[in-house]
Amino acid sequence: NIGANAVIGARSSVFSNIPEQQVCWGTPARARYRREIGNRE
Repeated sequence: NIGANAVIGARSSVFSNIPEQQVCWGTPARARYRREIGNRE
């Protein structure tokens, strides 16, 4: 499963679950940092 609002980098290989709101890349893909989604003003 790939969580809601997750981002997977180009040419990444996903072999496990990706949590919500994570930015992931690599082979295998690993979570690098969490996305902060909020209201833009």
